[in-house]
Amino acid sequence: MALGPDYLPYTDNFLRNTGQPNLSFPIGLENAMGLPLLTRGMVHRGYSDEVIQKVLGGNLLCLFRETIG
Repeated sequence: MALGPDYLPYTDNFLRNTGQPNLSFPIGLENAMGLPLLTRGMVHRGYSDEVIQKVLGGNLLCLFRETIG
């Protein structure tokens, strides 16, 4: 499991080029400034530090190391 927020400018060009006219984000995660809220929420729900670190980038780093070296 990993988190992949793509916070790109939501412009007419973006909509036309991606074909994704109905993108939405969970309330509080509309931009990268909300990521600390996600972390707090995971802590509040009892996720371990190890799991939180994996979700917030550790799993992606592992994938890069395994595929790119």
